[in-house]
Amino acid sequence: MFKKILFFLLLSVFGYSQEISGNFKLSTDEIIIEKLDSAFKNIYYDYTYSFDKENREKKRNTITVLQIGEYNTKFTDLNLLKFDSLTLKNSNKEFVDSNDLNELMPIRKAIKFYKNIVKTKDNKYLFQGKIYNKNYEFIEEIPVLKWDLKENMKEILGYKCKEARVYYKGRNWIAYYSEEIPLNDGPFIFNGLPGLILEVYDDNYEHHFIAQGIDNNSSTIYIHKEKNIIKTTKKDFYKAEQNFHSNPGIYVGQVYSKPGVEETSMTKELPYNPIELNN
Repeated sequence: MFKKILFFLLLSVFGYSQEISGNFKLSTDEIIIEKLDSAFKNIYYDYTYSFDKENREKKRNTITVLQIGEYNTKFTDLNLLKFDSLTLKNSNKEFVDSNDLNELMPIRKAIKFYKNIVKTKDNKYLFQGKIYNKNYEFIEEIPVLKWDLKENMKEILGYKCKEARVYYKGRNWIAYYSEEIPLNDGPFIFNGLPGLILEVYDDNYEHHFIAQGIDNNSSTIYIHKEKNIIKTTKKDFYKAEQNFHSNPGIYVGQVYSKPGVEETSMTKELPYNPIELNN
């Protein structure tokens, strides 16, 4: 059993601050974090996406990582992985201070893909995601993708890759996989090709994953077991996510610049362009 740092509340309160100052200490509480597997290979993907379906030219990007273990694989944002690692390091302390918070804040702000996707050997995947300040979790069957294998080839990271195409959840996807890496996995939920997927994107170039590096460093695959995780279904999660973007004020309420002084209200609709269009 590990401890959970109670400073997550402060990280939310000071979310827009440049730095937390002052001489203070925060105590810790307990949380269970479960070790699922040990990863023997890590694939790092640049993920570039159009976050506004009304303006596809507006893009963001982040680095994601696929951890390959003997029994499980996990796909997540690299900054989320770093944040979890630092949190676990600090959990061994009796107290945390402003230096600990200031180390974590820029990493937390940099997280863009706030999701953990764990594929298991029983052909299921565990999805953990966050909508504003609420954590959700659901379990689904790994989709069986009906890939159309093509003759086109390209090279990625020095590996010879072949093209494959599939229609999935409202989008036409183009993938490049390498039989030189005999893993039938890839970023997000993509899988089922005779080699590791090193690149995949939709034909509108709204979501694009491409491998930037591979290492064989050992790492631990964890999942979160917070007591406040909301168990749900895939359909209900994406419905809640869409509702948040349509009317964030319901979730956020009023934002205060200092105690008792209202600064703004998040009522404006937020851009929304999920990877999966049909859920």
